[in-house]
Amino acid sequence: MAADELHARKVCLWGKVRDLGAGRSVEELDVWARGPGIAFSHIYISKVAHGSVYWGTLVASAREVPNYAVPIDNDDVAVLERAEPLGRAGKSRGIGRSPRLPIARRRARGDAERV
Repeated sequence: MAADELHARKVCLWGKVRDLGAGRSVEELDVWARGPGIAFSHIYISKVAHGSVYWGTLVASAREVPNYAVPIDNDDVAVLERAEPLGRAGKSRGIGRSPRLPIARRRARGDAERV
């Protein structure tokens, strides 16, 4: 797969996860991911990249179900970890090799970078 096609797919995935993750539960996100066969083991949420998205519902729902843990939740970032990866990690229909769903990450100079 060409680098520009892979990037376009990652941007599309990033946007969909962001739309679905805000105000929803991890169970709803899992249902969506199973449809197209998205594989992941972690969800990284940058709280530094401000916007109109509220992640509290997603993070709280991860604490309430047995198949998720929240190993990190501070003012800057939250990490949601599945007990077992969803799908086959690294084999997710060309989305890339990483079994993680990054919401946003922070560049060294301070802007949010979509990944």
